[in-house]
Amino acid sequence: MRKQLGSLFFISLIVFVFLGAAGCKKKETTIPVVVTDPLSSVTTTSARGGGLVLDNGGGEILARGICWSVQPSPTVADGNATAGSGMGYFTATLTGLTPDTRYYVRTYATNEVGTGYSDQLILQTMFGTVKDIDGNTYQTVHIGVQEWMAQNLKVTHFNNGVALPNITDYAQWAQLTSGAFAWYGNDYQTYGQYYGALYNWYALTDPRSICPDDWHIPSVEEWDTLFYQLGGALVAGGKLKSALTALYQHPYWIPPNYLGTNESGFSAFPGGFRSYIEGVFSGLGPSGYWWSSTPDTLDIKGIWLSTNSANAFTGLFNRNSGASVRCVRD
Repeated sequence: MRKQLGSLFFISLIVFVFLGAAGCKKKETTIPVVVTDPLSSVTTTSARGGGLVLDNGGGEILARGICWSVQPSPTVADGNATAGSGMGYFTATLTGLTPDTRYYVRTYATNEVGTGYSDQLILQTMFGTVKDIDGNTYQTVHIGVQEWMAQNLKVTHFNNGVALPNITDYAQWAQLTSGAFAWYGNDYQTYGQYYGALYNWYALTDPRSICPDDWHIPSVEEWDTLFYQLGGALVAGGKLKSALTALYQHPYWIPPNYLGTNESGFSAFPGGFRSYIEGVFSGLGPSGYWWSSTPDTLDIKGIWLSTNSANAFTGLFNRNSGASVRCVRD
């Protein structure tokens, strides 16, 4: 009996040691997992980006950052902006870019095993800049045969220097028969500086003009040309929308921002709308509305984008509505 107990103890000890050794076996290190943020602050030669190291793969993160190339699937051997080491969120600035060029961008993280890369983003650098009569500078983007402002207009004077009335009163706005503008919610600091101004139709048609010299309000045909160059209206909206969402400070789209990639560089933000009936504001966050110069009987043709769709929609706006403006070069 004592011999049997001894044998059982010995076998149990072997099993315990074996299982303990298996349980203590070091986990195999794998490459890190990293995700990317939308790009922002895009200029002719630079952009701002960021990422998050979600998993170090069981090893120390030795390096992390953003890489880019004019060819798909960039690596650290291409353009590279480093952002330190370790887990967590990081940001970096891409510099030395070429104007009017499409780049492919990925974030990365490296441990002793190798380098993990995020999904790929498309970055379109800006073509140039233009100033309005107030001295505001706008980035411009070259899309197909057209050159567009890459930001909403926020000028407050006609090109001859005469002030454009800023109408804050709701009832007065609805009764206007001359050019005027408003900041969304009558609040420049919170909204206007990021989303631009909302103008009525009369401001667009005033011969003193609100677009810079050599620029104009696009016709609906020019909007259609833009959509065509991006694959048609059914997909153009996603390519025109900024990829920034409500995880960020203004400006942004509220989620889901469906297929909002901004691969065109147009950087459309949802500046909302001002009603022609009561002069109230609505839509900032989920919707953006832009004038065309094309009338249709009593209404004016305009376009709008939605957080819920990749479409670029065409609709009719009343002359007393307030909508955003993008100018296109003559």
